[in-house]
Amino acid sequence: MKDPKRQISGSQPQNLNHTSDAQEVEAGESEMTYVERAIRTLAKVIGLEPTKINMWKVAFEELSNLRTTLENRIYKSEEETRGVKNEIYEVIGFFSAFQGLLITAEAQSNLLRCNNAGFV
Repeated sequence: MKDPKRQISGSQPQNLNHTSDAQEVEAGESEMTYVERAIRTLAKVIGLEPTKINMWKVAFEELSNLRTTLENRIYKSEEETRGVKNEIYEVIGFFSAFQGLLITAEAQSNLLRCNNAGFV
């Protein structure tokens, strides 16, 4: 005997108490964190419905933009660090060249009769 309440078909059983994604998102507003509120606001600004999928899309885009921004900041700071290192090496190189010039001049001079010749 077949039970009229139970139908066997190839489809999934339906939950009659199921709420839509928009209703679920709306229902959880009181428990939202700052980030969730920000994402909800971004979705509203973009003009998307507050469904879970749309919230995830907006969150992913926002985090991708944030990652790109932070990567650019890191790249710029590394570039500035490299520039400062190069300037320091140039100053050290000029100082060494000048010292070498003074030492060469002192070594080749026959007219120097200074007691502080080693100080150069």
